[in-house]
Amino acid sequence: MNPEGHLPVTQWKIKDSGHKNIEESLAKEFGVHPIISQLILNRHVASLEDAYRYLYPSLNDLHSPFLMQDMKKGVGRLMQALHDGEEIVIYGDYDADGITSVVILYKFIKQLTGKVSYYIPDRVQEGYGLKIPVIDQFKKRSIKLIITVDCGISDIEQIAYAKSIGIDTIVLDHHEIAEQLPEAAACI
Repeated sequence: MNPEGHLPVTQWKIKDSGHKNIEESLAKEFGVHPIISQLILNRHVASLEDAYRYLYPSLNDLHSPFLMQDMKKGVGRLMQALHDGEEIVIYGDYDADGITSVVILYKFIKQLTGKVSYYIPDRVQEGYGLKIPVIDQFKKRSIKLIITVDCGISDIEQIAYAKSIGIDTIVLDHHEIAEQLPEAAACI
């Protein structure tokens, strides 16, 4: 805060797209402010068709999720768990994208009539990632599948341990991959 007790005024600096005529066309075509048009062009959206898809996205415009590594293996293992009536645990990180991922996946599996529960570690007590004592708790509950969301890609020892005691893991994680991937049923 400044001495008068007010928050400082933020001044945004938006990169010039270098295409004022296209900015104006986009603003007119879509009824958006010229700054929105400028931002769209700065994201390398160059045609009206691409701008439409950018502003009004559709599931039909997405690439097939099966283009992602191990997606087929991960879906296969999930389908096996559902078919066999296995209880599935979703293990998510405690931050915003981790919790959101847990909720979305939980609701999806629940709709498939799957036996599903979730685990979100305590940020202070447990920290980030899979923990062996928690995996041991899952073993006592006869869990055979853990799906990690927003974590797991660097938990090589923990996932190897889970595998050694008969628990498969599907890793859904967007974080950087280490030199070695965990021995999971799938790393997506």
